[in-house]
Amino acid sequence: MKDIIRTAIGFDSACLEHHPGDDHPERPMRLEALRPVIEGALAEAHTVSLPKRAASVDELCRVHTPMYVDRVRATAGTTIRLDPDTIASPFSAAAACHASGQLLEAVDTVFDGRANNAFVAVRPPGHHAEPTHAMGFCFFNSIAVAAEYARARYDVRRIAVVDIDVHHGNGTQSAFWDDPHTLFISTHQAPHYPGTGAISDLGGKDAQGMTLNIPLTSGHGDREYVAIYSALVARVLEQHAPELILVSAGLDMMDGDPLGSMAVTPSGVGQVARALIAAAARTAGGRIVFALEGGYDLTNLRNGTQACLEALYTADVCNLTLSPWKESELGDARHVLPVWRTRWRL
Repeated sequence: MKDIIRTAIGFDSACLEHHPGDDHPERPMRLEALRPVIEGALAEAHTVSLPKRAASVDELCRVHTPMYVDRVRATAGTTIRLDPDTIASPFSAAAACHASGQLLEAVDTVFDGRANNAFVAVRPPGHHAEPTHAMGFCFFNSIAVAAEYARARYDVRRIAVVDIDVHHGNGTQSAFWDDPHTLFISTHQAPHYPGTGAISDLGGKDAQGMTLNIPLTSGHGDREYVAIYSALVARVLEQHAPELILVSAGLDMMDGDPLGSMAVTPSGVGQVARALIAAAARTAGGRIVFALEGGYDLTNLRNGTQACLEALYTADVCNLTLSPWKESELGDARHVLPVWRTRWRL
């Protein structure tokens, strides 16, 4: 028997107004291509649409410095390069505020009971944004802003942020480096941009083992990703017992993405999503929020988003046992085992 799960879906047209340039990979068409998928999902009886709003300065400043937030807001009405890859156009600051705002609405929705889980299709992405500066197409670190919002508003103590993007979420790692209550887990291609995310990066002095990186060489696909998430990551999440799981759902780890060299298929995306949804059902009352990060092939974006959405609102929550696993199935992830075992039971 499969339980029907109520899923909240976020899509804010303000996020289409960020225009870094016609030849820029992070173009409005990324989000426009998802409109039919989002509209189709919202036609389902068990989905709800998230309200639209912008994150406030105070909400953003829980992660970013006031000086940096002011700098981004000051770009309104102008076109300016904030870093080699991150270009603000006249409405980019507003788009970034609305992207974060959709995450905050998603957090509200899963805590007030209007939905069990959520998926937000937003841009610009956020996981490279550091507390003090823009980086890698990202202005505000929406996933980190959402985590701090949940902590402040709902008194959430234990949070997990899982980053499946092909690029390491350096900004998210920085935001929670010294936080002993927020677990950050990332799979990412290495060596690759931004060059961070080593196995030995485990967190600050009082948060050792709360940052867990899984750098992977190119070519890893469904077999390895599903084994990593359904067994290895799932076991760590169960021990941490988060009250909320936030997922940086970068779909650039899919086969054929122009900015990555992984080989995950839509089926693999769905299986990874189900593994994380199952973990949320076991420890967080089902509260899990997926937020779009990277993904630069439009077909992959549509198919990967569809796979995530179907996993969210049709997940089988009646059979949530941890998957058995073999070290040989983990690919390069087997190299993390000796390091992780100093803190977690695997």
